[in-house]
Amino acid sequence: MSETITLSDIQRARQRIGSTVRRTPQVISSTLSEALRTNIYCKLEMFQKTGSFKVRGVFNKVLGLTGEAREAGLVAVSGGNHGLAVAYAARALDMKSLILMPEGTPTNFVEAAEGYGAEVEFARSAAEAFAQVEDLTRSGWCFLPPFDDPAIIAGQGTLGLEILEDTDRKVLIFAMYRSSIHTIETFLTKAGYSVGVIHGGVTASNRGDLINRF
Repeated sequence: MSETITLSDIQRARQRIGSTVRRTPQVISSTLSEALRTNIYCKLEMFQKTGSFKVRGVFNKVLGLTGEAREAGLVAVSGGNHGLAVAYAARALDMKSLILMPEGTPTNFVEAAEGYGAEVEFARSAAEAFAQVEDLTRSGWCFLPPFDDPAIIAGQGTLGLEILEDTDRKVLIFAMYRSSIHTIETFLTKAGYSVGVIHGGVTASNRGDLINRF
């Protein structure tokens, strides 16, 4: 995706999704702060409906749809939090949703998606799932990728706005996947914050490096 996401995009996203997502708390972790000898804060996105930040991007995308794009329904390929976010947003906005999940997806994700009213189908491979997506989009369904979409990225970036408002000028982000943190990292850097991204979180092998970075 070549389109650049700006601060204005993220600010507009926050206005758009403000009534549909929660402004989650950011709290200090005594255990991590003691271990790393600095103040470590946790952004509690598990308090979002569906339990993750994914609803931010999904609502920003879906609330921007108009006319026929909203009538057919939403489709996603996901066996995890993105699929749940799409299912929940569809229910909240009185839309249909279809979640294509890999065979072997844990039962809790399947049941949660169905509980939000989504239709769940299983695919033997990613190629099979995306081939089905192509057929559905030709019929008018709206495909929501997990991150490679400007509106979804801007929606995820609203998390960075909240961190900016609640955090000192030095920010270190622990992340498992770059796709989930890239927008936040970029936004905070442009806003003048010092940002470091540690992929894989805190482990015994990188603990010393983390301490030295503060």
